[in-house]
Amino acid sequence: MPQIELNIVNLTSTKLSGKNIFKKIIQNVLVNFNIKKKIAIGLIFVKESFIKKLNSKYRKTNKATDVLTFGTIKDLSVDIVICPAVARLKAKIFSLNEKQMIYKLFIHGLLHFLGYNDKIKKDAILMDKIETKLMKKLYLI
Repeated sequence: MPQIELNIVNLTSTKLSGKNIFKKIIQNVLVNFNIKKKIAIGLIFVKESFIKKLNSKYRKTNKATDVLTFGTIKDLSVDIVICPAVARLKAKIFSLNEKQMIYKLFIHGLLHFLGYNDKIKKDAILMDKIETKLMKKLYLI
């Protein structure tokens, strides 16, 4: 089982699930990709205004987004920033509830960490399949 250091920071008023479900997701993703190294993960929940600033600064897109990932597997550490307000809106598109959408976004962020790029159509399709498969495996949908 991979070693995981997980720190969760919630800068919103959204009530979130406990740390264990996020650790379970991480373990499943890392095992699925045969990652055995110690990984440090920061999971930060922020308001729309803050993720908009981050998106503008790092992606040159002046709008709020659902998830941003900072770090790569080469770094062995990553910060995944999720905006629950945007997740709530996107959940309807995927026929998920807010919690399920947050889990999907967390998996999505982990896949970016592992090198997937959803700007490439093939990767985007594969990412969606992996997210759905893992959520089903963990009984999250």
